[in-house]
Amino acid sequence: MSRRSARCTHAGNGQKSTVDTALGILLLLVSLAGAVVVLAAFVWAARKDGEADRALQRRLGIRRRTRIGR
Repeated sequence: MSRRSARCTHAGNGQKSTVDTALGILLLLVSLAGAVVVLAAFVWAARKDGEADRALQRRLGIRRRTRIGR
């Protein structure tokens, strides 16, 4: 193997490492974005369920007094 081909191989490996790092960061960001969307969906669903529960209690005439949700 000549010196020139050895340098080219080394330069290629450095570039592959950079691409692997960038791909890992991209994968991490996509995963975090998915987790944020799922968490936001759970919060949205819980709020909607609470609204529906309060509407049902209002309709049935149930009056609940709690320290948290006055």
